[in-house]
Amino acid sequence: MKISLVEYGSGIILDNLFAGNVTIQNLKVLLDRANIVIQRSLKTNKRVLEISDGKLRALGIAGAIRLSKEIEIEIVPKMLNDSQNGDWKESLFLLAALSKYGNIITTEHIHSSTAYKDSLYDIAGRILAREYLNNKRKPIRQYRRERFADFAIDGEIDFERAFEKNPDGIPQSRVSFDKINPLNATIRSAMQIVLPYVKDVSIKQIILRAIQELGEQPLESTNKLRVPARNKEWTEIYNLSFDIVSGMGSSLESGEIMSPSFIVDTWRIWEWLITIALKIGLGNSYKTIPQAKTAWGVKKIDEKSFKVNVFPDIAVVKRSLSNIPLFLVDAKYKVLPEGGTVEIERSDLYEAFAFCRATGAKKIFLAYPTATSCDRESGSVSCLSVYEIEDITIAVINVAFGTITKQGDITFFCRKMASDIMAII
Repeated sequence: MKISLVEYGSGIILDNLFAGNVTIQNLKVLLDRANIVIQRSLKTNKRVLEISDGKLRALGIAGAIRLSKEIEIEIVPKMLNDSQNGDWKESLFLLAALSKYGNIITTEHIHSSTAYKDSLYDIAGRILAREYLNNKRKPIRQYRRERFADFAIDGEIDFERAFEKNPDGIPQSRVSFDKINPLNATIRSAMQIVLPYVKDVSIKQIILRAIQELGEQPLESTNKLRVPARNKEWTEIYNLSFDIVSGMGSSLESGEIMSPSFIVDTWRIWEWLITIALKIGLGNSYKTIPQAKTAWGVKKIDEKSFKVNVFPDIAVVKRSLSNIPLFLVDAKYKVLPEGGTVEIERSDLYEAFAFCRATGAKKIFLAYPTATSCDRESGSVSCLSVYEIEDITIAVINVAFGTITKQGDITFFCRKMASDIMAII
């Protein structure tokens, strides 16, 4: 059974969904387990899958995850909920690969389209490189019996063949404790497979160096092996490597493969997307500064003083003018109600005011996502409301985003968004 949800949507009524031996209580157990896996993967404490008022909802994540052998959940990001025919998956994988805010869960598998296999391997390469760097100081070593021939005695002599004429020396055997084993062989083979798909040059260099350091290996494991307890930190990289070597469990019928579950932290991707859109769209005349650390005040405890800093998502500075930002942009990955007075949370309003006061900027945009439509193309900016507090203007805007399935889609989004914001300025 495949369940489709829209992130931050109204949810699905469970009573109309399940029948047979799947009870609400069983589902709650499965969701608890999935939440733990997701929290560990994204390093968050938030519960992202929840049941409220008899409905299943997803909050703050997108992707696909397997709850059990019978149940898969697909979570469509709200900024792509207008996508048709599953285009959102390809777009989400590409965004995650570019932004580096996606993660693969190697312990669960879901049905996937072959259309975004390239992006999947790009992300897999990044994870392999990261995990290898984290664990390389404690490599996987195993005992193995090695047979060799040498004139120097450096092992147990094979007396049955000792007096045979051998140009290489006396046949011997010895037990070695080294890095040559099926586990490392599988990891090395996986790195060789994903290497052509990796776009980041620095990641490519890490993988190439890892392949060299692992050296010549025997054949990779044909069955999934258990990583020794002393090397448990290698479990994730081995499991992912085994999936890659096995073709991600490829079943190419109907254009699908069995791939690891995949999730993304959507607010991080939205923040990255808004930042990169301004960098590309504004060109060289402006400097786009992400997460600019700015002193705001001082906190005093006893006789000690501590700086209080703020970190606006994006500060845009005109290169020919002073360092005071022309305007700020704060990416808000939240749902705004359609129509009405477009009230935003007071905490967001106070934070925006503090950003302006600290940096000296007189204008800030709070950028909320919305889906594209027939009369709203990707990158279009709509000003929903404007707050004027003293000499500071806080503009609440919607930024439309659609699927990115063709070359140039990202560039079009960037230029359109930057152009529309400058038109408001």
